[in-house]
Amino acid sequence: MDTGIPQGFLAAPSFAPPMSGIFNEVEIVVPGVRGALFVDGIAWWVEEKDYRELGAKRSEAVAAFFAWAVDNGIAISHGKTEAAFF
Repeated sequence: MDTGIPQGFLAAPSFAPPMSGIFNEVEIVVPGVRGALFVDGIAWWVEEKDYRELGAKRSEAVAAFFAWAVDNGIAISHGKTEAAFF
C-alpha cells in the first residue's frame, strides 16, 4: 500500500502518525544524524567537520530512510527531495 499526503492538503497533520517510527530507525542506524517532522515533510541533518564522513553519514541516512519507507508502504516524492550543504 502506498501512502502520501498531497502538498498543502488540509489533512496533512495525519501524516505524522505513520512517520513517527522513522526517526528512531534512522538515528539508531546512523549515529549523529537527526531528523525533524514538519507538517508534510521531514528534514534530516548531520553536523560533521570531515566532508568524507559527512557524505558517508548522509548516504547511510538516505539508505535507512528509503528502506524504512519501503518496508512501511510510504512513497517518497523524488522530485521534492533535495540535499543542501552548509
